[in-house]
Amino acid sequence: NSSFKRTMKFKTPKYSIEDIKFSPFETNIFSTCGTDNAIKVWDTRISAKRNCVRICNNAHSKDVNVISWNPFDSFLLLSGSDDNSFKIWDMRKFVNCVNKKVNKKKKIKPYSFYKYHNAPITSCEWSPFQKGSLIISSEDNQLSIWDLSLENDNDNNTNNNNNIKEKLGNLPPQLVF
Repeated sequence: NSSFKRTMKFKTPKYSIEDIKFSPFETNIFSTCGTDNAIKVWDTRISAKRNCVRICNNAHSKDVNVISWNPFDSFLLLSGSDDNSFKIWDMRKFVNCVNKKVNKKKKIKPYSFYKYHNAPITSCEWSPFQKGSLIISSEDNQLSIWDLSLENDNDNNTNNNNNIKEKLGNLPPQLVF
């Protein structure tokens, strides 16, 4: 017969948490996102009143549904939202909220911003095998695979390149599938 005992309690005021992910690098660190449009990084070693150590308020214009830690880079976090976008964040730029009053109006720019899907993002995940690859799903019934190591091909002189661009439209070069 086993039993569980709650060892810590974390609370957010009046907003629900939509996703939780432990850091793949630090055993005491985890992140949350939710209906307050924010992404928060928590530390279980800090007292209950100040255990939110970093915050990005207004990470998206609507609810933040999902987050994913990059398994190769401890500072990169991926987020997806009801605003149909996904963003990549450098968490070192988040506001430090330990022993400080948080400036809720401070705008933090994402490392990258993508708005490809036509409906809310429902899942996001970094590849466990390739540093710059990720997968996104959306309520528009699409999965998209992205390789962020790819760049725009600026060679516009060939007919073949122009024909491809006409057929595909303005798809981002990072979109793989």
